[in-house]
Amino acid sequence: MITIIRPLFIILIAALLHGGKAQAQNRDLKAAPPGASTVQIEKLSQSYATRHLLQLAGGAIDFTAIAENYVFTESEGGPRAEIASVTFTKDNADPAIRPVAFIMNGGPGASSAYLNLLAIGPWRTPLDGSRYSTSLSTLQQNPESWLDFTDLVFIDPPGTGYSRVTGGERMRQYFRSVDGDIDALADFIRRWLRDRNRQRSPIYFVGASYGGFRGPLLARKLQLDTLKYFAGLILVSPALDFDLLPFGRVIYPPWVSASILPSLAAIWAERNSSLTPELLQDAEAYASGEYISDLLRGVEDTQAIERIAQRIEKLTGIQPSLTRISKGRVDVQGFVRDLERKPAPNLGSYNVYEAKGTIAYSEDHDLEYVTRILSGEMNGYFMNMLKFRTSEQYKVIDYELTRTWRWNNGRYGVEALSTLQQAMSADRSMRVLIAHGASDLTTPYYATKVLSSQLDVGQPRRLDFKLYGGNHMFYTREGSRKAFRDDAKAFFEHEQAAQSPSHQ
Repeated sequence: MITIIRPLFIILIAALLHGGKAQAQNRDLKAAPPGASTVQIEKLSQSYATRHLLQLAGGAIDFTAIAENYVFTESEGGPRAEIASVTFTKDNADPAIRPVAFIMNGGPGASSAYLNLLAIGPWRTPLDGSRYSTSLSTLQQNPESWLDFTDLVFIDPPGTGYSRVTGGERMRQYFRSVDGDIDALADFIRRWLRDRNRQRSPIYFVGASYGGFRGPLLARKLQLDTLKYFAGLILVSPALDFDLLPFGRVIYPPWVSASILPSLAAIWAERNSSLTPELLQDAEAYASGEYISDLLRGVEDTQAIERIAQRIEKLTGIQPSLTRISKGRVDVQGFVRDLERKPAPNLGSYNVYEAKGTIAYSEDHDLEYVTRILSGEMNGYFMNMLKFRTSEQYKVIDYELTRTWRWNNGRYGVEALSTLQQAMSADRSMRVLIAHGASDLTTPYYATKVLSSQLDVGQPRRLDFKLYGGNHMFYTREGSRKAFRDDAKAFFEHEQAAQSPSHQ
């Protein structure tokens, strides 16, 4: 059974070979420069450093892990928020040329645990058939970690992880908004760079789902406020325009159905072991050609709807009678319900709602199952691996935060594509890598592909699009995770070979 990740709740390893003594630090920090923000970071309330060794295919890496949380105050000194993060830095590297990537998931309301322990960090928690308990730690070293080519900073926005709002209801509403969220994250990045004397380091952003939405906004915010530029953005299953997402609508505009169709075709073909690049090309060509042309004829054109019904059945297995009822528009929920009634022997079944002691394995995991696994890992991960001490419970995802998020002018009309265009125009050296899963129904890949093709980037290869097997969290598949790492490594190495002085 293919399980859809809960809409918009997205976002976003054996034991260490040797550890060191954790060192707690409490020290005052300087205020942010005038004009940068009215927010100040008064001090580090906690900072714990440990030393480790990571064994990768290319050799062993000595690295330092720092788990900490910054205390944010307002200009008059009142409490505001605490933002927790985990930093992994390669030992004995030259900070002037060593890249650093700031990494976060989405939601909004999701912590960085997903990308940290499932894809990029030095440890990974496996998601396989041997995992019968969500409370048993199975962390192991991550052979696909990015630590050999960049330092890593995993950020948990306020309300996620150990990060929290401390300034009352006014501050809580501020941080639960598009603008307040970006202001706080930009303040954190500026302070992190200043505190570690890493202003000359090439900096990157990696964000998944709503984290991908944050990327362009953060890039433009840093450009305007402090003339600081990202060398590159990696947007993972990003939500760049919420008007193209298939949720909360009674009637889909034709372009929304067209953007979903290739993902439905990918799922159907994979269930039947027939997924090929050529099939996806065919689905994309139909979606952007005859399909949308017939949809634009309207719901009263029965001949157009009949053409659609026959072609949709071949691509997705959806019965023509259902397509006629929906007047040619694809019904995602109906498609998934139909899949549940049709067993696919080449794919595992998966149902997190069954009260059973074992869970059948599927490469595309349900968000709730993955969240339960990570929730069982994160407190022990911070306490045992990173020696971080707190009485708080790590919050992998906060659904209440997601429900109460303030979308400025409402969820529809919210988009980051125009800001991405502005950021890339302001810095002609910045490059972008977009990574998607072919069977993603939360942020369908073809919507992003069509949107990104509208950007005028001026140079070839400044914006690259990569497609992998899997859904919204495609990196839970081993093959996709390995391919994603290889593409990210090539992306970083290209940047280092052609680094612009504007990034120094």
